[in-house]
Amino acid sequence: MQEACRRIIDGDTLRAITRDWNQRGLTTASGSEWRPQPIKRMLARPSTAGMIQREAGLFNGQWPALLTRAHWDAVRLVLLGEPGPGAVARHVRPVHLLRLAGDGTRRQQLL
Repeated sequence: MQEACRRIIDGDTLRAITRDWNQRGLTTASGSEWRPQPIKRMLARPSTAGMIQREAGLFNGQWPALLTRAHWDAVRLVLLGEPGPGAVARHVRPVHLLRLAGDGTRRQQLL
């Protein structure tokens, strides 16, 4: 999940990630080949950041996060055009701007 998040933030496509994972022989939990939409759903859902969403908002879940909140917000911004609910703009704006600028070195420092 962290690899896919990093690649999406760096400008890679879901299709490219899917192709790469399938060529490397990585499979889903059920043993199937990867497809773009399930990767997108996994990256975008709150449980990936260790949270659960209820009507009242986001709450910490009882499981470890696979992505930090800042990374989750950034990948949602790229994939969906919006950060996670309740995101603080300072967590996503620098990552998104650096992604557009294509400066990988500075991205490492801000994330």
